[in-house]
Amino acid sequence: MKVIKTQDIRDIRVVCNGAVRKDKWAQIRDPRTGEVLHTGQLLYIKRVALKKYGKLVSLS
Repeated sequence: MKVIKTQDIRDIRVVCNGAVRKDKWAQIRDPRTGEVLHTGQLLYIKRVALKKYGKLVSLS
């Protein structure tokens, strides 16, 4: 038998503020509860969304 690792893919919503590029931050939120799961700079949010939730995020 083979052991297979799986991820529990969760729906997420990414909210980004509209400030100057170097001051931008974003949040990953649960769309059902509105709970903030992660907060940080754009590159951190993109990395976490892909690694933990399996989602590609495009932030500008």
